[in-house]
Amino acid sequence: MAEFSVEWLQARLKREDVSDVVAESMTGAGGLNCPMTRLMVTLKGGTTESFVYKRHDADKIAMSKMLGLAREALFYEAFASDERLRPMLPQVLHTKGDLSTGEKEIIMQDLSEGIQSGYFFGPGSPHNWDKDLLEKTRGLSARVSALDVAKVAAQAAGRLHGVFFRDASLATHPWIRGAGWVSGEGEELWESYQAQCRNAWASVDFDAPGVAWDPFLRQCIDAAIARAKPANSGFQSFLAWMRKAPWSLVHGDFHPANCMLLEALKEGSTDHRLILLDWENVGVGSGPQEIAQFLISHMEPGMRSEVEAEVVQEYYRALTTQNPGVAESMSYEQCWQEYVTGGAGKWTWFMPLLATGCPPKMTQYFHDQLLAFLKAHKLTPETMPMPRHVFIRFVLEAESSPIVRATRQAEPTVSTFPGDPILLHGQVDEKSALALLRGRADPNAPLGNLRRTPLFSAAERCDVKLIDKLLKFRADVNRPDLAGETPLFALCHAAAWADASLRDRRAATLRLLEGEADINFANPRGRTPLHAAIAAGDAAILSLLLEEAADVNARDLGGFTALMWAAGRGNAEVVRSLLAARANTGLAANRGQTAMIFALTNKCESVAEILREHALLEEKK
Repeated sequence: MAEFSVEWLQARLKREDVSDVVAESMTGAGGLNCPMTRLMVTLKGGTTESFVYKRHDADKIAMSKMLGLAREALFYEAFASDERLRPMLPQVLHTKGDLSTGEKEIIMQDLSEGIQSGYFFGPGSPHNWDKDLLEKTRGLSARVSALDVAKVAAQAAGRLHGVFFRDASLATHPWIRGAGWVSGEGEELWESYQAQCRNAWASVDFDAPGVAWDPFLRQCIDAAIARAKPANSGFQSFLAWMRKAPWSLVHGDFHPANCMLLEALKEGSTDHRLILLDWENVGVGSGPQEIAQFLISHMEPGMRSEVEAEVVQEYYRALTTQNPGVAESMSYEQCWQEYVTGGAGKWTWFMPLLATGCPPKMTQYFHDQLLAFLKAHKLTPETMPMPRHVFIRFVLEAESSPIVRATRQAEPTVSTFPGDPILLHGQVDEKSALALLRGRADPNAPLGNLRRTPLFSAAERCDVKLIDKLLKFRADVNRPDLAGETPLFALCHAAAWADASLRDRRAATLRLLEGEADINFANPRGRTPLHAAIAAGDAAILSLLLEEAADVNARDLGGFTALMWAAGRGNAEVVRSLLAARANTGLAANRGQTAMIFALTNKCESVAEILREHALLEEKK
């Protein structure tokens, strides 16, 4: 992290009172596509401040360009200083973005004192699986409910949408997704989103085990997708909707995990404030629709049915308070109807993508969430709206993107010839896999945005028999995806959500290693499967990797070892395992932090005590 010098920071902050800056990796704190670093700054007067630095991943600049990740920096540059938006945005001190290159960098307020709002919704959401939510909420879930959070989110959304309600000037910002729709343009982009939805739905194997598809839900999605086809004048119908709809500037990925709760953390406080983060998908869309995404994403259906009217009322109140003119264009009843229609349309678009990109357990969760919403609001195949595109990160609009070009071509049919390699990416049984491979299906055929081979999917599911068949037919066990990671990484990452038993996880790991998987393969950030196992919290696989002679002292590009990661996360069990495997406690990261410093900085006293005891034992030897 040598780049973070005093001169570097002074130039970006346009101030000369910085006397020292210490950088600390924020691995595990988010930043899936853009790495984040905490900057601990000392000023010349002796006071200290803490900022977060977020920038494109230099090793994935092409992906950053395709996904338009610089859009977040352009949003902050245009609107972060708007007084009407400041209550819902982090303080931004520096921003720079270029969609043509994919480069971006942002220096903003450190929100480490806040709590991700999704943690208040309980263990049902996949975002919260296998997490200690009492710890994550610092015990505040006893006095801050999911309804409290949802109402504060509705207030923030209402203010945002009120500021930009049917604001034609949005068309002057070409970096905003869908800006052309304001003036009746952008048919190709709209159709590319719809084609992506259609193609994903056509590829879903409804007979595969793991997901119990409800026939009614399938009928509803079938009807919605058909309604949006070019033959049915889908785009013209969309423009007709735009002429009267409550469109505005929308966040684009509005769910609880993208919000931080602040003021309610103060002792005795009953005032809540929500900060909205991750604006890479900001675009033009329906305001009430975002409230539906927020609730369907995390809230248990029974609770949602009980409180959604209260939440939508809170949204409408905030919307019309921010912009009284809204009431002349949209009554509360119309707002409610758009909440229902928009929620159904948005999740109808989302469901095929989830079904083709998520593991079965996660797919089933979202299937059940959408089904419950449709039934609660008495929607039928005849009354289903067209799919409403979701501004998610793997939807691309760059003209150079091969994925967009592919979705603009004629719709494919699902291949069924004996050697079709696409089928190997699904949940095929051992007999079917053998037939496919004998039919000369390519075991190394890449698929999806990350260009992953079938072995990745098998490794994520810990499908030992399929892994075995693929390896016997010469699947490349060390072939990386576009993120620069191998199937062994995929297995380690999947521990946070996979349904596989401990026995199957161990067996799948061993089979990959027997197939000569490189146990110390380093991704573009220098991280190994050992780092991935710690990030996923999988102590069992970590122990197995150590048994198989993984390099316990491997360092990533920031100089961080597995021990530093575990110490900073407060994982005492893993720290003991690493020490038993002769992890070096004396190693320091590029900026001088040791495992002990990480433990103390993150107030992991139990880990610090383990490290002290280990040091004493080493001194006696």
